[in-house]
Amino acid sequence: MTNPGREFPLERYEQALSAYLANVARMDTVRAVYQIGSIGVPGLSDIDLVVVLRDGPRDFLHRYGIARLSEEDRYLFSHDPLIIEARTFAKLHLWYPVREQDLKHLAGETLPRDPMTELQNRIKLLHLAQCLLCYQFQMFRHHTYFGETIDQRVSENAIKGFCNSVALWLDVKGSATDSKFGSFRDRYLDFRKTWFRLDAGSRARALTTYAAQASALAFELIGEVDSELRSNWFKPVSLGEIEFQMGGDRFSFKSVWAPAAAARHFATTQGLLFPLSFAAFMLAYRESRGSIGRHVRAKFGAAAATPVQFIRPEAASAVALHIEALDEYSNFNPRRFRVGPNPFVTFWAPYSTSRAVRAFNRGYNKLRRLVDQV
Repeated sequence: MTNPGREFPLERYEQALSAYLANVARMDTVRAVYQIGSIGVPGLSDIDLVVVLRDGPRDFLHRYGIARLSEEDRYLFSHDPLIIEARTFAKLHLWYPVREQDLKHLAGETLPRDPMTELQNRIKLLHLAQCLLCYQFQMFRHHTYFGETIDQRVSENAIKGFCNSVALWLDVKGSATDSKFGSFRDRYLDFRKTWFRLDAGSRARALTTYAAQASALAFELIGEVDSELRSNWFKPVSLGEIEFQMGGDRFSFKSVWAPAAAARHFATTQGLLFPLSFAAFMLAYRESRGSIGRHVRAKFGAAAATPVQFIRPEAASAVALHIEALDEYSNFNPRRFRVGPNPFVTFWAPYSTSRAVRAFNRGYNKLRRLVDQV
């Protein structure tokens, strides 16, 4: 067990934010800066920012990152902000599962946002399916179970991410869902608040227990989402069984699927086993005109020609809205910064860019950063 986190007072986060804004918010390319969420547990929580840029010529992504902050400030941020443009920010709720009350204006203009659509609950289910498919188990696999060491702060973040998935499911289904999901979320969020009051051994044991419980519940949640997709979204798809490699993970889609079997498969092979409805979900995004569509078509090969039929018109409308928003978001980084698509939220997008291109992008921007520092 490594990196148990470092406890900080809330005021230290405010200082880190001020240090970042002192540099970035004054740039003439920046229209606004927003914060997503709040600092629930100082020392564990990170700072999630959205930086909205003005329309402009080619730029360099590192200018808006956290690399120039102190080591302590970088720890509190944990990752660079999301960098987008105003029209993408206006559709934030379509590509990022954010609630209105969790968005805080920090600097620059107060920007308009498109009104919530009557399809918002359906959009939330798309966010959830995407997260379960392309994020949750990758976090568990790489940071919780199969490495030589377990980074406690990152592992904790993976479980917190599952709690966010549960919140989406509760929004979609309300009281119709099994209370075990909400009960786990409440217990884990209470545990987080005691993090720095526990001794190292107690904290490590509790974290391991919660990680195991979250993983088991995640497979059960996949089963719940599968039922929803089959009942209200997609008609049965004749695909047989589909397998492919994506970002270092082996994905299999089966017509006969059970949570316990998927859990055993994950534990013994580190592979990811999903119901066939999730393949139909992915196939629906082949209509994307951007990197996501190219990725889906490449992964499914000949099967990408398989028709996907929606059960209800509003399901097709929700997917179309989601695709449009994701395309705008994922195409912004390549167009503005000469880099690969941002992997955050559009988890499929990075895999459509070759390793050689991504390596060139990283090298090019690193060289430019060094030149600017000189």
